[in-house]
Amino acid sequence: MLLELAVAGVPMLSCYRFDPLMKLALPLIRSWSGALPNLITDQPIVPEFYQMLLRPERLARVIETLWRDGPERQAQLCGFSRMRAALATENPAGEQAARIILDLIEQKRGNGQ
Repeated sequence: MLLELAVAGVPMLSCYRFDPLMKLALPLIRSWSGALPNLITDQPIVPEFYQMLLRPERLARVIETLWRDGPERQAQLCGFSRMRAALATENPAGEQAARIILDLIEQKRGNGQ
């Protein structure tokens, strides 16, 4: 959902609360972010809040800064533009997938399979 919102240019933040089983797995996680827009651009575009940082007052302040037309909102929207540019392809993904499949079929026919 974060990726779709970012593509649409909707300012946002991300919150995560872990269940007991996930807490046990946390030491195995090596990623610096759980938000795809952040990972795609390799920059912290979407603010993330985990476990103890999930305080309504703090989240409300961040939402307010993203709601207003200020530097935080503009920085996030600019980050979303960089993300869309990083995801851009010359041809639509469906066409690329179809081309790959057709090439594989042609390869198999050429090999007599």
